[in-house]
Amino acid sequence: MCGVDRLGNIYTGLICDGRPKYTDIDRALSEVVEDNSILCTDKHRSYIPFAAQHNFELHQIRSGRKTVDIYNIQRVNAFHSSLKRWIRKFNGVSTKFLTNYLFWYKWSQLFKTEMERNKPKKFFIHANSTHSISLIKDFKIRRPIYV
Repeated sequence: MCGVDRLGNIYTGLICDGRPKYTDIDRALSEVVEDNSILCTDKHRSYIPFAAQHNFELHQIRSGRKTVDIYNIQRVNAFHSSLKRWIRKFNGVSTKFLTNYLFWYKWSQLFKTEMERNKPKKFFIHANSTHSISLIKDFKIRRPIYV
């Protein structure tokens, strides 16, 4: 699932296999979306109970339409297109590591205005800002995050 707000904040996450259900959306977004927010989504049914449960204003854009009044999902559509172009460079990615690629891409988008020579330093700092012990053998046997 991907989301982009008008301020440029990006949400990416692997929340389920296939089409998301209400529980998947609730688990992924309930702590991310602020109270009194306006959600602009596609016409998927699972967003309706999620918005109702959390008292969000919901504007759903059906396929083929670009906007409804001032509301649109073009920002997230552009994000999807850009993400797909970026992933094509890798000749596809394993579902097991898709979350890593999503965060890598999100990071690259958040710091795309940084000078190229500063990016490795920033990446190293962000990657090591929290202490964790990760071994390659643990990465290879881990379960997907959304299970």
